[in-house]
Amino acid sequence: MRDLLLLCPVNAKAMKSDEFDPDTAELAIRIINGMAILNDEICIRCGACSKTCPIESLKTMELELATA
Repeated sequence: MRDLLLLCPVNAKAMKSDEFDPDTAELAIRIINGMAILNDEICIRCGACSKTCPIESLKTMELELATA
């Protein structure tokens, strides 16, 4: 799964920083409980993640966020 994270150009740039902290970094894609989670606000929609998903189940789709 780490390969998937590194293929994302947004993540790769962030991970090269000397100050990189995986818990606080602004990443376009994270793996949480074995599931790829995309951050729509940071993702540049290059498609690298969906093309290289190891189980071919990663797809991009729009979701509405609930507001409080």
